[in-house]
Formats: sequence, C-alpha cells, structure tokens
Amino acid sequence: MSRFSRHFAVISMVWVMALAAHAAITNVSSTYSECEYPYVQPFNEKVMVVWSEKEGGIFNIFSRIYSGGKWGGKVRAFGSSMHSQFPNLAIGPGGVIHMTWMEGISRSNREIYHATWLNGSWSGGTRIHASTWNSCWPRIGVENNGTSSVIWCSELYPFNNSHYNIVGKRNPKGWSGGVATVSFTPETISIHPSLAVQANTSHACWMDGEEGSWIIAYARSSGSGWESPVVVSGRDSGWWPGIAVDSNGLAHIMYSTLRRAPYYTRRLEDGSWTQPVPVPGAAGHQRDFVFLEMDAQDVLHASWRQTINGNHNIVYASATAQGDWSKPGYVSDGVECRTPVSRPDNLGFVHIVWWDEAVNHGDVFYTRVESGGGGTSYLAPVAAFTPDPAAGPPPLTVRFDASASSDEDGSITAYNWDFGDGTTGVGIRSTHKYLQRGEYRVVLQVTDNDGLTGSAATVVAVSDPPVARFVMTPEVGVAPLEVHFDASASYDPDGKILSYSWDFGDNSSARGLTQDHVYEEAGNYTVTLEVVDNYGINALAVRTLQVLRVYPPVNVSYAFRENRNLFSLEYLYEVSWQENPLNRHYGINVTRFHIYRRTRGGEFSLIKSVAANTFSWLDRHLGEEARGDFEYQVAAVDDQGNESAPQMHESFSHPDRKDAINEFFRNGKH
Repeated sequence: MSRFSRHFAVISMVWVMALAAHAAITNVSSTYSECEYPYVQPFNEKVMVVWSEKEGGIFNIFSRIYSGGKWGGKVRAFGSSMHSQFPNLAIGPGGVIHMTWMEGISRSNREIYHATWLNGSWSGGTRIHASTWNSCWPRIGVENNGTSSVIWCSELYPFNNSHYNIVGKRNPKGWSGGVATVSFTPETISIHPSLAVQANTSHACWMDGEEGSWIIAYARSSGSGWESPVVVSGRDSGWWPGIAVDSNGLAHIMYSTLRRAPYYTRRLEDGSWTQPVPVPGAAGHQRDFVFLEMDAQDVLHASWRQTINGNHNIVYASATAQGDWSKPGYVSDGVECRTPVSRPDNLGFVHIVWWDEAVNHGDVFYTRVESGGGGTSYLAPVAAFTPDPAAGPPPLTVRFDASASSDEDGSITAYNWDFGDGTTGVGIRSTHKYLQRGEYRVVLQVTDNDGLTGSAATVVAVSDPPVARFVMTPEVGVAPLEVHFDASASYDPDGKILSYSWDFGDNSSARGLTQDHVYEEAGNYTVTLEVVDNYGINALAVRTLQVLRVYPPVNVSYAFRENRNLFSLEYLYEVSWQENPLNRHYGINVTRFHIYRRTRGGEFSLIKSVAANTFSWLDRHLGEEARGDFEYQVAAVDDQGNESAPQMHESFSHPDRKDAINEFFRNGKH
C-alpha cells in the first residue's frame, strides 16, 4: 500500500500531543525499502540507531550515528545472504556498545549473533547460538564486569507453533557455554522476552500461556542460573512487556493489554509484586510492544503505541520509582507507528525511535524529549484540522480548518501551516490552491501560551478523477427481470480504482466490479455506479433501466347467450377481448390468453387457455341458472410465462383506457 493510501484511508482528523522540549522528528532510514524494529543507544553525547532494512529481498542490519548536531551516513552493519533482523543494543564498561540480532534464511534455522562497536567500527559478528530450529527476539544486557547476557525465544520443536521457551546465555569467557532455560517448562508457550541488567543481575520478563490467555512472567539470574519464574500480571491478557530495574535491584514491568491502557507493576522488597494498575492518561492504547527503562536517578521512562481517531502514534511518559506517573504525551505524528524504544542518557534527554508502516514501506523515525521526574507536567496543545476537499483534480482549492484544536490547560496562540508544496500559511483557517498533480503532506503546528507545541498531519491528493462506466444486460425486459451489471469499463487515468458501489434504484445496493440483481416490479429505475480511486476521489455513472410488465388485453366483455334450435336449448357465455398494442410496441411476445371465471362474489379460477391469435371464447353447456351469475377475466401471457394483471369487462368506452390507447396511436408511446 502506498504512503498516501494508508494516510488517506484512515485520516479524517489527526490529533497529536507534543511534549515540552520536543525535538524535531527525523526520518533516520529515509528509504523506499522496507524497514522495521529499530533500537537506540545513547553514548558519549552521541546517539546510535540500528534497524532492519530489506535489500534485494533480504533484511540487513543498518546503523546511523548522531553526533555534534548532525547525523552521519547510513551504514550497513551486518548482512549476508540470510535475513538479519531484530537488533538489540546495550552499553558496557568503557563505552563499548553490544548488539545482538537474529540471522537466518527461513523460520526453521534462525540463529543468534553478537557483535561490539568501539572507536567507530563494528567487530565481526559472532554466532552465540546455532540451532536447526527457530530462535528469535534476542535481548541483551551488560553486567558491570563487562559480561554480556542474552536471552531469546527458542522453538523446541520445529514448526509446532506450541512449544517456545525463553532461554539465555552469558559470555564471561566467550560464548562456548551452554544455554540456560529462563521460562517455565516446555508445556507452555513463552515468547517476546524483555531484559534488564543491573549490576551483575539479569532480570527478564515475557509473555507466557496461549492465545487468548496470556500472562506476564518474571525471573532473574545472578550468573549461576535462573530462579524459578513467577507470574506478575494475573490472567488478564498481558502482551509484549517491558522491564526496568531501579538502583535497589527491584524490577518494574509494564505490559500491553486488551483494556485500552498499558498496565504497570513493580517488585517490592519482600519479593511480592504490586497490584497491576493502568498507566494514568493512557486511554486509546493499542496492543503492541511497550518499552520501559530506568535512568541513573531512578526515573522510569516508558513509551507505547496509542490510537486517536484511527491513527497509531507513539506516546512517552515518565514515573518515579514509586510509580507516580507524569501525564503521557505524543512524540510522533504518523499513522501506523510501531515498536517504540525510549532510552535516557546522562544529559537529561530521552531518545526515542519507532517505525511507521504507512511511510514508504516502513521508515524509521527518531526524536528526543527532556527527561521528566514524574508527577504532573504541562499539557501540550492538541492539533486537529480537516481539509475540504481532501482530494480532487488540479487546480484544487482546499480550505483548512483547525478550529477543533484545543489546549486543556491554556490557550492556543499560533497556528502555522506547511502545505507540503514549499508554501506556508498562518491562522486558524487557511485556504490554499494546488496547481500540480501529486500527494502533499500538510502539517499544522499549534503553539500554546506555555510555548508548547502540538502538530497534526494529513495528505491532500491532487489527481484526475476516475471514470465510471458500466453496462447492464439486458437494458429492458419484463418483471421479474434479472440484470447483470458490469463496471469493467471504468478506469482511473493516474491511479487505480479501489471500490465499486451500486445503487440499483429500488432501495437496494451492493459492492463489487460486477453484480446481478433481480427487479421484481415494473418501472423505470435509476441505476448509479460510484467508483473511488486510491486517492479517495470518486466518480459517478447513472443510467436508466426500464422494467416492463405484460400489458393486459383491452375491451374485455362477456354476455349471457341462449342457443336455440329445433331440438335443444343451450345456455352459454360469450367472452371477447382485444390485443393490447403496447405489448407489440415494447417487444413483448404474447403467446396465449388465460380466461378466469367465478360465481359472483366468489374466487376466480382459470378455466381456459387459448392461443394468442384467439380473441373470443364460448363458455358452453351451462344451465339456465348461470344467467347473470358468472363473471369473467382475461389475462395475457408472454413467452417467458409472465402474466399480466387480469382485466374484466372493459371497453374503449372506459374514459381512462380510451384516452391511453388513443394517445398510443397518436404518439407511438404509452
């Protein structure tokens, strides 16, 4: 899906809450290749970002460093003929950066690797775990003595989908040692681990259980094996946890849930855990990875994905070691932002990365915020605006309205627009004309009376509209009539049509390139086809369908007769009618007539069917008591078995029928 089509499909109004000291957002990967799962590591007043990026169908590990106010070039750190994915970073003594990642060509043989970065270059990658089965989601931490600790998710039986464990390994003297089991017994599924190392103790948490009943489990190790795991979440569907450890060696865990907010719990001195509680102000949370880290001052830093008006964006909040949270704030302005990582440095900043699936094929983004100490913080303004229209052919004049923007604890003092074509504007409302075709990313930034900013973005598409065309077969017929509708002739001159919507004119509708529909009643129906292209621009095609009925015979009459001769007396009714000329006019092929009779006041029943060239019939062999007791109706039947409404005792002397027939003969139409 293109960058715009994802934006346009979900954005009608975008809400983004920024934070104090919110830095500019940088597209770190800036490529049309598929990127995913970034990680960030601050070090020595610099910042390193790593991520997976696809080249020639294979994922490789790339890195980029921010130093002295500038970003260095993008470097392919590791890659081969096999996929290299899910990089994870930690820093050890002497400023050495350690990285672990997963490498393999397929799901059946992915392995775990380790490398270090020092003095501007990476060491060669070392395979720390080889397996004929699947290993994934590695996480790394470094102890005070420089020993690396790595945990990962390991498939116990290939392609079983039900036996995964969390395992780990340390390298006090290299990676030749054995693998230790971290999680529960193999009868459970243990996935998506998170790791934090404080001093010389490793702390791990992970998802455990099965689909629909996940829990969050925790274990720790001081280098001589892992303690037995404990459950910290209760059975309330815990997902994708993050873990941090304070200066007292106590673990803090936050995890995703199905309840619209991430939950938080922490370990107490006696080894028990606090009751998990939702993070305040996190309504709109989406089930996805959460990230948690503790800085040297015992301030927690958390980030997660949250949804407002259909857009998935990244939220940051901080808390004290006692769990007193600041008010969360948005740090991204995307659409499909995922898997944030937020890591503090020792200069008072928190560095945050994520990837946005809606930009190119998934670009990696970076920003930083000032480190918070928890508790109440100033609220940034919320930017919101609507474009009208959001798409159309050039020249396209668009009216932008930001009146839905708000500031909960103050007032908005400035509205600044970037129209995406090199021009800007100001004011709560603004109008702009786009002369050239293209997709334009429009950004609104609002500033409040505290100097805080918030931004919102959407895309305006300047494009030629699609062309709607369709055929219907047949275009005229007798009810009940089944008609086939085909919109294959529709097209879009500079894109593609995404949807076809039909209105059949009889209070029924459908979607799809082709449709079959039955009209039960005669009449003229206005059929409308609406097509919408990948820019959200629509077009209509309208046609009229004529559904006919079999017209009844005219001048139907009947009379009682006596047929006398020398030897007998017969009583009978003579029934006569005339062909209705409207049937021939509309091409309706009448093949016979049905004659119905009833005793006066009773029900009509069919007593005779005659050929279409017959226009009278004698109902014979009746008794004298039939005089004045019978009534007759005549109906026309076409070659498809469709029958007209029956007519009874009509003639040209009837004023309405006479006028209609005369009108037909004068003008050739009904």
